[in-house]
Amino acid sequence: MKIKFLFLLSTTLVFAKLFGATTHREKQCENKEVIVWKTTIEPGEPLSMHRHDRERLVVALTDVDLTVKNDRGQSHPLIMKKGTTHFLHPDKPKEFHCDINNSNHPMEVMVIEWKK
Repeated sequence: MKIKFLFLLSTTLVFAKLFGATTHREKQCENKEVIVWKTTIEPGEPLSMHRHDRERLVVALTDVDLTVKNDRGQSHPLIMKKGTTHFLHPDKPKEFHCDINNSNHPMEVMVIEWKK
């Protein structure tokens, strides 16, 4: 049974790669006050290094199990249940980070970032 599950999981991941399932961001909307985007991170993959200069809300569309790792080698977990919201402060000046999906499923969040 375990071997069948592992085979199914690996096959699913291969098909996801072949047919376009990738880690990415999609802008949902933008106006003079906010930017909203959907982020999808595939299992075991990182989102590329980036930074946030403004406050933002993260809404979990799936269960979230991330490691947030900065460019100075420090890291911390971000764990959220599907349907919950988390407030995040702006990043420290000149600090970049990446988000690594620790789960075995694609992780999806909506991010609402204030422009002011």
